[in-house]
Amino acid sequence: MTGSPRPSIPQARRWTGPSAAALSASVIATELAAVFTGECRQYAERPASGL
Repeated sequence: MTGSPRPSIPQARRWTGPSAAALSASVIATELAAVFTGECRQYAERPASGL
């Protein structure tokens, strides 16, 4: 094969974004917040039952 040399490909690119743990924590917090607000809304919409 005679032609232009193959471009060098970095073996390991550094991930500069948030870590996997930070992403997981963010997703879990979002899910918990959604569940919590849903539960609160459900509770608020229930008619008061003699409490």
